[in-house]
Amino acid sequence: IAPGTELYQVPLWEQRGQFEEPLVLKAADNTEFAATPVYSFRVVKDRAVDVVFDNKQLGSGDSFVDSLEDNILEPKVYDIMKEESRRYTTDELMAKGGSLMFEQKVQELVKQEFAKRGLELVTFSSQLEFSKAVTERIDKRNEVNTNISVIDQQIEEQKKRLELAKLQAETNRTISEGITPQLL
Repeated sequence: IAPGTELYQVPLWEQRGQFEEPLVLKAADNTEFAATPVYSFRVVKDRAVDVVFDNKQLGSGDSFVDSLEDNILEPKVYDIMKEESRRYTTDELMAKGGSLMFEQKVQELVKQEFAKRGLELVTFSSQLEFSKAVTERIDKRNEVNTNISVIDQQIEEQKKRLELAKLQAETNRTISEGITPQLL
C-alpha cells in the first residue's frame, strides 16, 4: 500500500442493525406510538466499491459499516417511517392487518433506498408499540363493536322467532277454522 492510501473493509456477509432507542412516530390522527426497527442487510458484491466511494467521509477500517448504519442508514429508515406513519390513523394501524400493511410498505421503501446505496435489505421488522391508553381505548372500542354485533345477531334471531310464531298462529287459526260445529 502506498503512503496516503486507505484500506476499506466491506464485509459482504449479512449485517444486522437495530435501533438503540425506540423511534417516536405520529399517526395521521396525531397519536404517538413507538417503533424499534430491526433489520439486516448485505453489501451487493458488484457495488462494494460504490458503497466505499459514496460513503468515504464516514472513515475506514472496522467501524466503516457501523458508521454507515449510524450516520446514513438509520436516519434514512427513521425518515421513511416518520413519513409513512403520517399516512395511517391509529385505528388503521391497530385494525386487523393494519400494522402489517404499514410494515410491508415501510419495508418496500427501505429496500428501495438501500438498493440505491448498493445494499440489499434482507429482513426488516418495525415492532410497533402503542401506549397503554391508546391500547385500552382501542380495546374498549373493539369490545363495544363486538357487543353491537352480538345484539344485532340477537335481533335477527328474535325476528326469526317472531316470524315462526306468526306462522304457527296462522296454522292454528287455519286448523281451527276448518273445524266447524257441523264437523264436531
